[in-house]
Order: sequence, then structure tokens, then C-alpha cells
Amino acid sequence: MKVFFQNSGYTNMGNVFFEKSLLEDIKSTWGLDSAQIRLGYVFQPWERRFSTQVTNKETLALTRMKEKFVVFNGPWFSEGHSAHLRSILSKLDHSKTRYLLLSVGSMSFTENEVREFRNLLKEFPPLALSTRDEFTYENYHDLAEFAYNGLCSSFYLPIHYKLDTTKQDFVLFSFDTSREIPTEIAQKMIEDESFKSTWASSELSKLARIRRFLVRDASPEVSGMSVLRSDQIPFRRLPKLVDALGPTLVSPEFMDYLGLYAQGKFCFTSRIHVAAPSAAFGTPSVYLGKSPRKLVLERAGMIQGELSIVNPDLIRKEHQLFQNFLKSLPINFPDSEGQ
Repeated sequence: MKVFFQNSGYTNMGNVFFEKSLLEDIKSTWGLDSAQIRLGYVFQPWERRFSTQVTNKETLALTRMKEKFVVFNGPWFSEGHSAHLRSILSKLDHSKTRYLLLSVGSMSFTENEVREFRNLLKEFPPLALSTRDEFTYENYHDLAEFAYNGLCSSFYLPIHYKLDTTKQDFVLFSFDTSREIPTEIAQKMIEDESFKSTWASSELSKLARIRRFLVRDASPEVSGMSVLRSDQIPFRRLPKLVDALGPTLVSPEFMDYLGLYAQGKFCFTSRIHVAAPSAAFGTPSVYLGKSPRKLVLERAGMIQGELSIVNPDLIRKEHQLFQNFLKSLPINFPDSEGQ
């Protein structure tokens, strides 16, 4: 094994999207095959509430690491998470293992977060940093030997996976971590180009009275098209919950989700990594979440609360720039190294 690659273990399909795409680029630009890359679960900041046992297990695994390089990805910068990462990075430093932060972003976007992680990166500087939003780049690029600001790797999925993008007569709803918008709002956004809405608007604030995850009196259609839903965290969903939401995709196969996102006529979601791949595959998508990580979408020209797609020429251009960045890094594996 030559590279350790952070892998979510399919706990969240949104993570799988950018991880799969990033992994394909690493293999092609660094001349590696799957047998030379060890995939390993790395505790994510939003999972602190689940268990502390996994933290000890992963730290132990990283202590025994023999790989030359470690690749971390995703929303790596999260306030309060640096203490856990310091224990990992100190062990990597002790073993003279270099680490790279690729397609990473911030989680909290606060001054405390920036101060916390600037101290961490000063103590353990990464070999490379590639970011997916301007905020993260501006606050940390000077602390890495090599730095680049591009798109989230999830926008490059159409380059790596050639799917049928023939649009079918359905509208995709994906609100598995927030309240769903009324179908009449979605219909108005489709039929009236001048209509724009966000979660802060007075119309959508009424959703505060709706129980989380539960859809009441929702129309089965939007503009004459059926409504299909997706749930990206299948391991924590109850069957009765899925039934209550109507026709809902819950699958351990990430390609099932990509096929759905590529063929929808429209997409409405509170998830960054539903909006990104959908728009990349040419499905007009509107992000209706409240996360400051909307900067990931804005970097690709998408606007919160508006139906957007991403120009394929922009995707190809940004992808080539990202590959050039990966090729420019001093990544080398002597022929004598074990496979």
C-alpha cells in the first residue's frame, strides 16, 4: 500500500460522491491502482455524537500506518474537532508520513474555527491543500506547501461516470435532514422564473410548525410530474419513516442515487451533495438548505434558492486544472516500495 485514503464507509452518500470522484483522480494522476490504496474510515466532526470508540480505533490504525501519504477530504475544518485531529497528525508526523487535504472545506465558518485550525496547521503543515470554497482557501492556503482552490470533487462525477441523462417525468425531493418544502412552492419555482425563495423567507418559515421528516398533505405531483425522494443516510432510517415520506430511494449503492439525480427533470434539496451532482449532470437544481457550506455551490456558480445547473465547460476546465495540480505535487513512489 502506498496511500491511505479517508473513506466514509457509506455512512453518508453525500460523502461517497466526492470521495469516489477524488479517488478516481488520484489513481489516474498518480499512476496508482486500487491495490496500492488503502481505504480507511476516519472519524468525521459531525459524528462525535455517535461514539468515541471509533476515534480510538482509527487512531490506533493510523499509528500502525506504513503508507507514505495520507489523503483527507471533505468538511475537515470544524470547530472543536482539532484536538482529535492533533492526536492523529502527531502520530503521522512521528512516522514521517505526509498528509494532504484534498477537496476540503470548512464546517462552521467561524473565527474560532479559523484560529483553532491555523494553530493546528502551523504545528503540522500539510504537504498540499486543495479547497472547494474561497473562505477555506483564503484562511489556510499559506500554511500548506502547495495550495489550490477549485470545485468540490462531486462536480466531476459526470467525467468519471458516464450515465444516461435523458430527463424523465419526475421531480426529485431530498430533504432527509430538514423539513421539506411544500410542493406548491416547488411548482411556483419551476413555472415562474422570477420567483425566488430561501429558507429565510416568510413563506418557508411556516415549515417550523411541521414535524421534522414528516410530510403532511403533500401533493404527489409537481407541475404534472411525479415526486420521487432520496434519503442519503440509509443506515439510520426506519422503514415506517420511509413509507410516510412516499416513494423514496434508500440504497447502499451510490450509483442508484447518481442515476436518479442524472435523470430528474428538477431537483429540490436541502443537501449540498444532492444539489452539486444533480446540477453537474444537467438537472436544474435548487439548494434550499441553511448551511454556510453553500459556498461550495457558489464556487460553481450556483445560487441558493434558485434553479441552477453547472456549465459542462466549467466542469471540464476546473477538472483539468485540478488534475494539473495533483500532477504538480512531489508525489513519488520508488519502484522498490512494496505494493
